Amino acid sequence: MKNLFNSRKAVFLYFLFFLSNIAFGQSLKIKWSDNYGREFSIIAPSGEFNYSIISGDRIEYEQYGDFAGQVVKIGNVKIEYERYGDLKGKVAKVGYVKMEYEQYGANKGRLIKVGGLKIEYEEYGPQAGKIRRTTGQVVY
Repeated sequence: MKNLFNSRKAVFLYFLFFLSNIAFGQSLKIKWSDNYGREFSIIAPSGEFNYSIISGDRIEYEQYGDFAGQVVKIGNVKIEYERYGDLKGKVAKVGYVKMEYEQYGANKGRLIKVGGLKIEYEEYGPQAGKIRRTTGQVVY
């Protein structure tokens, strides 16, 4: 009886932690690097941006206004942000790689394009908002 209880408990914990992360924690980390070895990544659908630096890099920050404290340059790579509207503050461009966000509908505000990589989301039903597929590639 005790073994049966433990196996049920293990199955329950599996469903609780593993499947809930798949169902509720879906995200896609998109990574690319420049010719000098700096690595950049952005997470879909949120648009959370991360970067690495190389020896000798200087990081420049916005000094004034609404964006004070945000990184605007890493070495020789400029970082641009959305300045207006609902997307204000989200990364718009890293070097030559442009980001696009959904402007309308159920997936408004979600990251839909990074350079040449397109991200498609489910629009209807119980899977709405989840990533359906990606096509293309990020080209720096």
